[in-house]
Amino acid sequence: MEPVRLPNRIDEPRYFIMWRSDELIPLATLFFFGLYVDQLILCTVFGLAATVGARRFRSNQPEGVVMHAAWYFGLVPIMKGTCLRFPLLRRILP
Repeated sequence: MEPVRLPNRIDEPRYFIMWRSDELIPLATLFFFGLYVDQLILCTVFGLAATVGARRFRSNQPEGVVMHAAWYFGLVPIMKGTCLRFPLLRRILP
């Protein structure tokens, strides 16, 4: 079993026991779905397989590839952000 790496930066996802929070979402979702449809063992096995698959996919891809793919296929809307001025600009001319 490999050691659990603690996050060094504030924006890294939290860990729950040995899984990152974004890896735990498919497992928890399928677990509760299994409770709902009375197929707990089957859905938990599928959830573990989805978690392992997500971990292997994430380890071979650059950061943010899933969000970019979701945006490309239209699953995530374009976020309208605010325009920030250049921080090193000292004088603003009209």
